[in-house]
Amino acid sequence: MNGPPADITPPPALRWSVSSDSRDDAFAAYHASMADLYEVSGVAHDGKLGFTKEQLTKFWTEGQQMMDAKVVLPPEKAAQIEPKSPLAGDLVASELTWDNFFVRYAGETKTQLKLGPVPTLTPGQTGQYLKPAMLLSASAKSEHAEEAAKLISFMINDPEAGKIMGSNRGIPSTNAQRQAAGLTGPSAEVAKYEESVAATLSKTPPAPPKGAGTIEAAFLRIAEEIAYKRMSVADGVNTFFTEAEETLAS
Repeated sequence: MNGPPADITPPPALRWSVSSDSRDDAFAAYHASMADLYEVSGVAHDGKLGFTKEQLTKFWTEGQQMMDAKVVLPPEKAAQIEPKSPLAGDLVASELTWDNFFVRYAGETKTQLKLGPVPTLTPGQTGQYLKPAMLLSASAKSEHAEEAAKLISFMINDPEAGKIMGSNRGIPSTNAQRQAAGLTGPSAEVAKYEESVAATLSKTPPAPPKGAGTIEAAFLRIAEEIAYKRMSVADGVNTFFTEAEETLAS
């Protein structure tokens, strides 16, 4: 995702933000919007990373250039208000994150917030896709597998469960529950937004492979080191690829 030219410095009220817990999602969207680069998750079915060192270098370099030009919020300012979001703290004009955070942010600020698609240079190709806010699962070795399956089905499909839970677990994924939930306020805005961009959404990627959580943690840790200039982009990219490849091979 390309940022503003380096010689343009918007005032603080018009700065952008990618929160520390969404930098990997920002790269996923960026990665998918550049070209047909396999899948949004960034990890191919063959157990190898689905993007190159050059692509990650470009992403982190552009991010560093925007920080140097002061067109994005300095990481130390974002850290000062954690766990509150820079957007909810009225420090930035926009933030790239999952739409289910909209409900929380709307309750933390008096500023009127709106949802919008990820910026892209390729119309209709944003790298966005639908992803469950929460997942329900049961062990295959459970002594009560049938009962567990019935409970999960009830939580996902039963209209009465949808009415009780509302949007506490995110926007209901089934039409029956969504109608029963009677969504209002920010939750209704999220549902309306998802309907408005449905035609441009990419296919939901496969479930992440074993080790994906470790790789995500490495990505965020290294991105933070680069943001604070404790590590160069080149060293960060090499470190990330080494750790990620070792994790996928284990």
